[in-house]
Amino acid sequence: MLKFGCAAMSDGDFLRAFQDRDIATSQFHHGDHLRLAWLLLERLPFDDALDSVRKGLQNFALRTGNAAHYNETVTQAWMRLLAAQEAKTFAEAMASYPEDESNPLHAFWLPDTLKSEAARTGWVPPDVAPLPPMSGRWKLRATAPRTRRSTPLPVDSLPESPSSQTLPLPFVEEADPENPREALAAAVRDTFRLPARRPERATLEEDTHGSMSSRFTWTSAFGKGSGWLLQKIVNGLALSKISPNTLTFIGLIINIVAAFFFGYARSENAHRMFLYAGLILIGAGLFDMVDGRVARQTNQVSVFGAFFDSVIDRYSDVAIFFGLLVYYARGNRFVYVVLVAFVMTASLMVSYTRARAEALIGSCKVGFMERPERIVLVILGALCDTWGVMAPALWVLAFLSTVTVIHRIRFTYTETERRKLQPAR
Repeated sequence: MLKFGCAAMSDGDFLRAFQDRDIATSQFHHGDHLRLAWLLLERLPFDDALDSVRKGLQNFALRTGNAAHYNETVTQAWMRLLAAQEAKTFAEAMASYPEDESNPLHAFWLPDTLKSEAARTGWVPPDVAPLPPMSGRWKLRATAPRTRRSTPLPVDSLPESPSSQTLPLPFVEEADPENPREALAAAVRDTFRLPARRPERATLEEDTHGSMSSRFTWTSAFGKGSGWLLQKIVNGLALSKISPNTLTFIGLIINIVAAFFFGYARSENAHRMFLYAGLILIGAGLFDMVDGRVARQTNQVSVFGAFFDSVIDRYSDVAIFFGLLVYYARGNRFVYVVLVAFVMTASLMVSYTRARAEALIGSCKVGFMERPERIVLVILGALCDTWGVMAPALWVLAFLSTVTVIHRIRFTYTETERRKLQPAR
């Protein structure tokens, strides 16, 4: 028997509650999962609807501490089965759902296959019978090209869906004015996009692996310019079948080697040791940029991968700055020992404030001095130490990291106060 926890909600209220994370774990059942999928299929092209459902469910599972319960094959299977329906309404589509405890997916997959780790983390084709073809109703949909805009689209301009109200979203993508359905599609697409550092792997930290924030940063410009070369490297690593988590760990080891060169430097060889450390950090950064891409290309995306990557990044940051701290301590440069310790703390606080804020308000992407910018400054300081660049680079890091922390605190305060003033729905 299909079970619902949010059946009393209208479609519009249900989507809003899911978007705003107002649905408790005890309220969200299998029927609600199918309803969410159906409502998004009504509003979006199939691929976009699948992506929205996937990210929404992953975010829900992560937030409720049930990340291990998310199953990629089951999610895709139900999307495809719903898309095969000729029914005009969700109620009609569910009329054929079995009333006993049987699982309709077992007509296409063996139970053990659906319970496997491969099915949980990626798409596993049916091993009993092929899935039915997609209904012509959904097949004809296509995604129109869009450009991002930063001005609000009035909610009144969005059409009502066949079965619910539209979502009151503050920002949506530019859509074809002659096609109001595309405007709604863009709105829903923005709704369920995870505020993650890597959309497919993470929600825990800054986006440092080929999926940069939409705002301009030094690293986003570099990423765009080097995309072709990075893709070639990713293709080679994907063929080697190396685990993305292994790549992440290798990056940590390389950062520790760079830290050793910083700490080993003395006044007579400092420029040479810093040059070596800077070059090694470039190599570590390469691993930091490709692990997420390899995960996506080899279908090894996981919530644990996001967590592991974020933790390893923190260890890498501490290692780098600890190496610099040892260098300045050996040279009895007390002011710079304190400065490096402050930069190390501020760097960790930049990461912590974002992670903590996103646990409360969903997204906190403000602030300039994220991890890629910090690493770029350290690399520039190391490579150009002959001209004394490292010292001013550390002062810049200290200042901008502090500004970023303050910016995130202020943003989180403003957002929490704004939500207090919103009327209860």
